[in-house]
Amino acid sequence: MMFGPAFLSNPDNERLIKRWRGIITSNSRVGVYRAGQAIFRRPNVLPLLGAVRTPTLLMTGADDMPTPVETARRAQQAIPDAELAIIPAAGHSSPIEQPEAVTKRLTSFLAAHAAVPAS
Repeated sequence: MMFGPAFLSNPDNERLIKRWRGIITSNSRVGVYRAGQAIFRRPNVLPLLGAVRTPTLLMTGADDMPTPVETARRAQQAIPDAELAIIPAAGHSSPIEQPEAVTKRLTSFLAAHAAVPAS
């Protein structure tokens, strides 16, 4: 669920997948349960997003199951002037799956919104 099909099917990623599976499964089951409850029981914040007034970049993997592209689009539409980056060939863990694409998009966004020094 955390990785997209392109990442999972690439044999070059076996070591990394094994590493992350170990990290994920080493978490406390009680802690994971509580985190899940916090996520799934929280109130819907979509109606509040219109109050956001800072430059906003939303990113999601094209194959993200927990946060599908359509969910990210709804958030983007709710935030004034928000940008949405859809990372190709990535799931929910796009920084792990496509680190170069994520870094490039994030760097570009930050450069475009860097504070201009006062003269």
